[in-house]
Amino acid sequence: QMGRLRLTLLTTDQKDAANRPTRANVVGALESLRKSRPQDVVVVYLAGHGANEGGAEGDYHFLAADARGGTLTDPAVRDAVAVSSRQLADLLRQVPAQKQ
Repeated sequence: QMGRLRLTLLTTDQKDAANRPTRANVVGALESLRKSRPQDVVVVYLAGHGANEGGAEGDYHFLAADARGGTLTDPAVRDAVAVSSRQLADLLRQVPAQKQ
């Protein structure tokens, strides 16, 4: 039986700031997945640009719409305009849905 469908679409085509893929909106959308139930199915699709930072022990960072370049050597800039793969994994671990 098909239940409700909840879709969050963040895209640079949107003029409304609440629907653009800024770092705050991406993190907020991922945090909202905590409301899912174990029987829910969660699909996350990210398309865009990113950058590796930190060499072999570093991390991949998904650049949000508020990024103005791919240089992430400054940790403050990284924290302001990117979501690291580690942060993404941490956020997804908090999602109760068993089908991810």
